[in-house]
Amino acid sequence: MINTQKTSSELQENEGMDKKEIRNLGLKLGACAGTIAIVYFFALYLTGAKLLDPFFKFDLWITLPFILVGLVYVRKAANRLKIWQGLVLGFYITIACAAIISVFYYVFLMYVDTDFIQQGEQARLLLIQSFIDKYQKTADIKSVEYYSDIYKTTKQLVESKKNTPLTFAQDKLFWQYLTGGVFTLITSILFRK
Repeated sequence: MINTQKTSSELQENEGMDKKEIRNLGLKLGACAGTIAIVYFFALYLTGAKLLDPFFKFDLWITLPFILVGLVYVRKAANRLKIWQGLVLGFYITIACAAIISVFYYVFLMYVDTDFIQQGEQARLLLIQSFIDKYQKTADIKSVEYYSDIYKTTKQLVESKKNTPLTFAQDKLFWQYLTGGVFTLITSILFRK
């Protein structure tokens, strides 16, 4: 008589990784991504980069390779990847990384370097003013008007005190969720098997 009943371990092996394993893997990879993002922040901070420099926005790209590595791992471990597995994994990686980054930004800007936001704003105003001065020397009126408008808008934003540690933390959360979510959806569909 042939035993047609499969044991639970055989069923689990055929189904691949369960939700708990995927969640744990996602949280570990997300924690690693968040830690690397903090190291990246300090690398920029110690080189003298200002908070409003575009380089500080690149930390959102740190999450994406971790999502990719996690999807490849799940696919190889189970010989296939279901879309729900990819979405769950990417969700946990994104959540963990975004939480670490946003809490770090809030604590750092609120308690460690409280003038970092103002220094970044002043550096941005000086940069825009340098463009205005440059185009005034070459008599490029359109460029002078363009950068003058940018200067006025930026100065109004600085004077209204819209940039706070909380807004920077919320900005990090939003962009991490957006990029992580879109990337996870696309790669889960592409890697499914």
